[in-house]
Amino acid sequence: PLPIVLACEYEVGIDQPRVRINDLEAAADAAAHLAALGHKKIACISGPSSQRMSRDRQRGFRLGLRRSGLKIDDDLIVEGDYSVQSGVAGANRLLDSGVKFTALFCENDEMALGAIHAIAARGLRVPEDISVTGIDNMRFAEFSNPGLTTVALPTTQIGEEAMRLMLDFALDPDGARREVILPHRLIVRGSTAPLVS
Repeated sequence: PLPIVLACEYEVGIDQPRVRINDLEAAADAAAHLAALGHKKIACISGPSSQRMSRDRQRGFRLGLRRSGLKIDDDLIVEGDYSVQSGVAGANRLLDSGVKFTALFCENDEMALGAIHAIAARGLRVPEDISVTGIDNMRFAEFSNPGLTTVALPTTQIGEEAMRLMLDFALDPDGARREVILPHRLIVRGSTAPLVS
């Protein structure tokens, strides 16, 4: 039988071939982008802590802040579930908390789009009041208002490499590669801007 090849999602200890990006570095790049724009108070809506990808992206967010010389404020981190609705709820929780922030990193694009909606509903502007970034570069990210700054996954290449791994494994289970890590790319659009003091 053909093996199961994991694409993006994975857990340590599960011995299946997998194709993924470096979620830690992808999130670190997104956080560093916000810091490079002058933002010092950067909030985060994470994915569910039960998922390895979420934990890697959260570690990456913290790493990006540390690399930029910024302190991590746990009061500015809330957990979502990757849905648009949890982006709305997470942004509202952050805004209701009273803790000031000028930028928001969301661990996926759906939550980022929900957050942009919630921020606008409060009469605030993206990016003039709060810059927002996500990860995934979903098809409609560029068509949001404003266009969403995000980290692009090489989706076509992920599919191609997954099929290649599956065929390699079927032909030579012992000699096949177990993991392929593909590059990511930060795409800057209108949802992020330099901090205006």
